[in-house]
Amino acid sequence: MKTAQLFAGLLICGVLTACGGGSSGSSSGALVVSPVSVSVAAGNTQQFSVTGSSGGTVTWEVNGIAGGNASIGTISSGGLYTAPVVPPISQPVNITATQSSMTGSAAATVTYSNSSLNGQFIFTFDELQSGGETNTVGIITADGNGNISGTEDVRSPMNYYPSQPVTGNYTLSANGQGTLTINGGGAGTLTLTFTLVGGAVQGVLTDATTGRMGGGALYPMTAAVSSASALNGNYIIDLGSAVVASNDNSVGLVSLSAPSINTGYMDENNGGAVTTFNSVNGNFAVGSGNQGTLSLTVGATTHNYVFYAVSPNKLELMCIDTNCVNTGEMNIQTSKTVASANFVFQLTGSGTGTSPDALLITGGMTDNGTGTGGSANFTIYENNNGFYTTISGTTTYTVSSYGRGTMTIPTPSGPRDFVFYVQSAGYLYLLETSSGYGDTSGFASATQSNAAAVSGQYLLITLGQIPFSTTVSTTQATLHVTSSGQVTGQGIQDNNGAISIIPVSGKLTASQLAGTYTMLLNLGGGQTVSYVMAAVAPGVLLPIGTDTNEVRTGGLYIQYTSP
Repeated sequence: MKTAQLFAGLLICGVLTACGGGSSGSSSGALVVSPVSVSVAAGNTQQFSVTGSSGGTVTWEVNGIAGGNASIGTISSGGLYTAPVVPPISQPVNITATQSSMTGSAAATVTYSNSSLNGQFIFTFDELQSGGETNTVGIITADGNGNISGTEDVRSPMNYYPSQPVTGNYTLSANGQGTLTINGGGAGTLTLTFTLVGGAVQGVLTDATTGRMGGGALYPMTAAVSSASALNGNYIIDLGSAVVASNDNSVGLVSLSAPSINTGYMDENNGGAVTTFNSVNGNFAVGSGNQGTLSLTVGATTHNYVFYAVSPNKLELMCIDTNCVNTGEMNIQTSKTVASANFVFQLTGSGTGTSPDALLITGGMTDNGTGTGGSANFTIYENNNGFYTTISGTTTYTVSSYGRGTMTIPTPSGPRDFVFYVQSAGYLYLLETSSGYGDTSGFASATQSNAAAVSGQYLLITLGQIPFSTTVSTTQATLHVTSSGQVTGQGIQDNNGAISIIPVSGKLTASQLAGTYTMLLNLGGGQTVSYVMAAVAPGVLLPIGTDTNEVRTGGLYIQYTSP
């Protein structure tokens, strides 16, 4: 999976988790809660008190729940509030005191702290250095106090380093941005910047070392996988190089029944050389620490992978063979048919030749009633090598009995053919199969009925490439978006290994087409960036850049809402 796709897609399925409802405070009589408004670091405590009491027992609620709960924070009978270790998405939380017929309320905004990174996490990191591409995948345990330990596997341009023990430390600021140092292992010392997002405690990683560029992800491990029998069923597999300059991507389906891969199909686009419907077989094994190995034969070619399991339903993979730089993931297939729903597609890679290309597509897909295909009505936004255009069009699609589909999309640069695999009724993995085009690939996600931008604090993560050059730029920023669309914040920008801290300001504006937006950002030093984006869930938006001098893609993800 390319880094751009990783940045875009890693948080879609988990960023919004139930964190308890919010409610506005109310008061009657003369009961006053102090402090009336306060910020509390995650995992810390805040004492609340009341004045104007007439005597008797005072009861306390958090967001209308007596005593609160672990998601929104708890409060004792004496008014001592303990913030949750992860800030709730709905902020601020409402603290209510009641005595007889009198009530009073206060607001507590929970911010991030080192406590927010606590538990076991699977991490991936792909980096481009002067000697070539280095890939890392592993597992770490964070103790909530700034320390980590774990294991990593590293594939450098020359060597493979299996099961390397690592230690390290991290610091996390109130806005969810932090630094993570991983010592030991085949990659040496990695110094990474990261930002946590929402109640899922997922994170995005970028390299904080001058002269090096890379990106990755941090996933909370949700279930132990201790035997091969835990992995069973059909999985969608998505593979590719993480480096923008590389252009080899594959997507397919494999059926696991320990210890074998019984059947499977794979489609590949290697720099415009397309092979479709390749047969797949192989075998796999599971060791300790949610780690395993997988041997995958596609057609006549066999590659070996190490994987770390986020859960039995999600595996992070890395090729361990010489001259193999593929990384990717496998996700359990839960549906073989496409839902009749509005979808947002985000695709990135190469257009004709090696020119950078990004597509944002919005519209509806309608099943024909048999699950074998249907029709679609799209609006397509494309930035192909710095030329931004948009058109609308219709198309049809077909779906096989095992969830492999085909579709021709009428893009501004011409009709383009795609194969897709259905992972769930509302999530598709796509790969371009047009002759002469590059490795454009990505995903499509069904939009939630209440999808929209909301005011609050967001993570913006983007990757951009300058046409006709090898210049690559990543931006990771925390942004505060007001109800009127004003944007302020701070970011970290990496231009070909040159790292800088940048102020960010701008404007998010709803467009005439429901669920789509434009955003203009000022990144300091006179640099401006423009985006068009579409919402797939409340506070989750997928952008592509619209500027003529750069092709950008990424994601905008809510950390928590605010008035």
